[in-house]
Amino acid sequence: MIEIQYRSDGLQMARAAILYVQYHLSSFVWKLITVVAALGTAVSLPYYYTSADLNAYIVLIHLCAVAFIFGRYRIYESLIHKNMRRHSIHNQPIHVVFSDDGIKYSSDSDALHDDEAKWQDIPMVLEPTNGYIIVAPCGRFVWIPYDAFDSAHTHRSVKQLFSEKHLRIEPHPEWTC
Repeated sequence: MIEIQYRSDGLQMARAAILYVQYHLSSFVWKLITVVAALGTAVSLPYYYTSADLNAYIVLIHLCAVAFIFGRYRIYESLIHKNMRRHSIHNQPIHVVFSDDGIKYSSDSDALHDDEAKWQDIPMVLEPTNGYIIVAPCGRFVWIPYDAFDSAHTHRSVKQLFSEKHLRIEPHPEWTC
């Protein structure tokens, strides 16, 4: 049994939430945006076809698409970080216990419900450059920064436990929480 305790940082939790959502909903979001853009263009194009505003309309659609593609991460980060600073989980101790049965996580805050996840219910572990995002069941995740481990031995033990339980670890060196 391995126990870890750390204090949550609002910015790291916000970035972990963004990466979790972005990883799991990216295909859905892209499909939704494509369908909405196609429907919007198909419905409104006949009205603008005879108008001189057609070029402005097409330019506006392209500008919105470019802003979404290149700016969505910063927009998400600023909105979620603003909410996380006021959230009751901010700067509260989080307790994570790794056992042979699964992971149990709890906090002194009411915002994080005490819960546990069996190893067979955890589909994967995302690994940005500074921690782990453990994908828990029911749309939850557990963020564990590397500095939460009290020693390199504890970190190696957790990583070895992940491999023993056959969890899929997906490293993402381009991500930082």
